[in-house]
Amino acid sequence: MNYRALLAISVALLAQVRACDPMPPCGIVAKGFELTDTPGILNIFLGEHEKCGDNGYNFDAWEELGSTEVELDMETGVAIQSPTNASGVFPDGLDAVFTTDQSRYNVSSPIPSGTVVVKGFGPDSLIYEIPGLAYSNQEDIIFFYSESEQSIFFIYPKEEQINSFSISSCAIEKNSSCVSSDMTLYWPFFANSSRGIKVYDQIGLVGIPNTQSSCEEYLYYSFNKTSLVKSIKTLNKIFTPVGVDSRTGIVYSVEGGGNKAIKITSEKITDGDVPIRTARTERVKISRQSMRFFFKEPHKSLRVKR
Repeated sequence: MNYRALLAISVALLAQVRACDPMPPCGIVAKGFELTDTPGILNIFLGEHEKCGDNGYNFDAWEELGSTEVELDMETGVAIQSPTNASGVFPDGLDAVFTTDQSRYNVSSPIPSGTVVVKGFGPDSLIYEIPGLAYSNQEDIIFFYSESEQSIFFIYPKEEQINSFSISSCAIEKNSSCVSSDMTLYWPFFANSSRGIKVYDQIGLVGIPNTQSSCEEYLYYSFNKTSLVKSIKTLNKIFTPVGVDSRTGIVYSVEGGGNKAIKITSEKITDGDVPIRTARTERVKISRQSMRFFFKEPHKSLRVKR
């Protein structure tokens, strides 16, 4: 086999591994975390493995040599091994957040009216005029219903513009007008079906199925009464422990380790029912030296980098 062929196979295999298979852990890594009964305080689980190689990998380091638990206060940046300040565990997954049923509703677009007809909100259909609606194919119109906003949202391609989209928000009542605007956020042009969309009204979050990736199952956006507000990048990660605190509307992720520091990120989705001391996106780093400290010095606290 010639060099070019061997190189092509090697690159393809590496791409496949990096695309959807996590690399083996090495050094000290974050295995996961849990929320506590105190918003903003996390319990982080660390695992220790054989050292990483110079390239950052060690394919013989799967076996865990030791583990510890660290309590981290995202506000103060203080971490302590063997948590003592916060107790109890609060559900940290989206599975614990109620979703608004989308299966009852059906949307169609008669040719060539520029309107959409919605069924499922009672015996009569709701009819909306959608500005700039140029496609009549049902699958060109993505829609979801928000019970908290009492609105249905339509996302559709802009007339005569490739990969450009508009969004319209329409109240659930007869003879209602819609609020329409251009999409300013990245929108997956491959999202061609409303099937599988998940709406988390409690925290103002919608998950759009990522049909073109076997790694990322969903792309997440926050929304308000009229539009999508922002992409929740902290949730749009693979091979990274993530969690959502439904009390505060804050997303957390823990990533890194090995030859790098561990980075904990918090990102605000929307206003929750329970106040938290900060609403900004925060990042806290636990250095390699600090991680080794927690394995060697039980029950000691340490202020980590912000």
